Parts: sequence; structure tokens; C-alpha cells
Amino acid sequence: MIEGFPKDANSSTAGMAIGILREKLQKHNVVTFVWPQEVDRGIDLVGFAITKDDKGDGLHTAFLGAFQSKGIGDKTNRRTVDVGTHHGYWSSATPPVFVANVDTVTQRILIEDARSFLDTDKTADDKLTSIHTTITLEESIADIRLRMYAQALAPWASRHLRSRTLAHTDPASGLDPCSTWSLIAYAGTFFREDGPSEGMTPANWYECSQYFTLVEFLYHDRNCREQFVTGFPADDSPIAEREGASSFKFLLHLLDVYTAFGELRPSMPSRNSAAVDLDKAAKIVGRIWADALTSTGYGSDELAKKIRTLAKLTEVRDGPPFDDQYLLTTLIDGKPINAAIAELHTPWWSPAPSRP
Repeated sequence: MIEGFPKDANSSTAGMAIGILREKLQKHNVVTFVWPQEVDRGIDLVGFAITKDDKGDGLHTAFLGAFQSKGIGDKTNRRTVDVGTHHGYWSSATPPVFVANVDTVTQRILIEDARSFLDTDKTADDKLTSIHTTITLEESIADIRLRMYAQALAPWASRHLRSRTLAHTDPASGLDPCSTWSLIAYAGTFFREDGPSEGMTPANWYECSQYFTLVEFLYHDRNCREQFVTGFPADDSPIAEREGASSFKFLLHLLDVYTAFGELRPSMPSRNSAAVDLDKAAKIVGRIWADALTSTGYGSDELAKKIRTLAKLTEVRDGPPFDDQYLLTTLIDGKPINAAIAELHTPWWSPAPSRP
């Protein structure tokens, strides 16, 4: 057991619950330290994520999350955490705050993102008395880690990711709550209806760059990368599963955000800075695309055709190459991914059209 529990003279159950929570988080590469109880404002633990590279070495990061624990014993089956006086604090805290019900007998942990619940529940207001916890820590850990990463690296993406609770799943979308990539793709393409995403869409050039920084850090992590390359379903999978496959959907969203650079040229920084951003993003797209080819056994044209078919996108061969449909069409025509991306850049350097 990890040492350093907070001293709580009123409840030994509270100390046991915090210990169980710390142990389980550490197994999932989230290392925590105890928040001083004399200044406690609704947080028991502060944790940071560790990424593991191909050699299994850990990189300590500043990707923070906060945790509030509620210990329950064998005489209760409680699935809520009292809000008390913490409504405003949990709604505005800089790091994401996760509230957890910890059964000190079975060691089962039910957990929820406090702000997501407070923001999305129809009854959520200053008089809300409790937050419902219905999903286990094991089922939601990928989402928890992603929210910690996104809060630090791409706050605009974090806002979209946290617009849904940890327990929210949509079976029609094939959402896999244990897949980091599925969660990103869900936030980005859930609102897609025969056109560009209206979901997790960057508003300016800087937000596009943030997105690829986030993806780069995630892809550096061995577990996340393995999760991606094993996430492609077989061709005989039910159509609903194939349409919602986390890896296919993520690839589409990756191209969505890349082509957004061209659409957001009015907010482009200096040409030198923009060139660095584009070069970084192109390398990330190229690497992930290559790994997808290896995983699926497809050629680049086959992979692009599969994505376009599953997304119900139309074929686009004319017009300015500013969107993912045009990019997928050039890949289907046999152009290598690096050449297809390079082709996008030429018109992007032209003077941006004035907005009406």
C-alpha cells in the first residue's frame, strides 16, 4: 500500500478508499500525491500521467488530474457523490476533477468527471446535491488519461471531450469507451452528416497545431499506439461496428483537422512558423497512416476508399484541395500520402481570401 494517506480522524473508511484509489490509478500509470487536507476544497488526490515508450521507460508528465474519493462499506451500494459546497469549484477547476465511489470491501471504483456531469445533467445547477457514478475506473481510464492530456496540450479539444460524461456511450456509433482514439473520433465526427464535422472542429491555426501536439504525445505512448493498431475490425464485422470502428474514425478525424489548416489560413502565423506546424503535422499523419496500412494489410488507396465509404463521403476531384474528401480522392487515385499532403500546401501559401 502506498504511504502518505491523509489523516482523517472521523473515518478510517475514507483513508482506506483513498489508498485503494491510489493503487489502482498507479496500475494505469497515473501517479498521485495526497492533497493537503487542511486546504481541501473538494480534492483528495492530484495525479499526473506517465507515458511508456517502446522500451517500457516511463516519462513523467505535467498532465494533471484531480480526484475526490468517497469510501463506502459493505452495507451500502452507493452510486452517488455529494456535491456539497463544491459545485462552483468542480465546475471551474483548471485540471479535470474526477469523483469516485470506492467500495472498500470489493475494491470496485465507480467514477465520473465532475464538471462533465454538472454541465450536461439537465438538473445541474447550484442546488444539485449529488453526482451519479456508474462506470468503473477500468472502463474509463483511457478517457481519464485523455482528458488529462488534452487539458494541458489542446484545451479546445478538452472542452469537446468533456462535453460528454465518462459514462456516456452511443452504441449506434460503435464507441469503445476503452479506446483513446475512439473517444477523439467520437468528439470529432459524431455530428457529421454528409459533410465536414461540426463536432470537435478547430477554430484557428493555433488550435490545429495544438491537436497534432496532443496526437503526437498520445502516439508516443506504447499502450495508446498498440490500442490504435489493433483497433481495426475485420471485414465481416457488422456494419454498425465497422462504421463506428475507433481506428477508422480516428483516421478520418486526423485528416479533417489537417485539412483545416487550409481553411483557417486567415489565422496563420508567419510563413516560417506555419511551415514548422505543417511539417510536424505531416510527419505525424504520415507515420500513423503507414502504421494503419501495416495493421490492415491495405494499400493506401484501399484504406482511403474504406474510410470514404464508411463515412459516406462523396467523391471530390475538382475544386480547391481544402477538405478531407479531396485528400481521400487523391489517395484513392494512387498518390502516396506524403505527396497528397504536399499537394495541399501550394494553394495554402496563396493570399487567404477575405471573409465576408
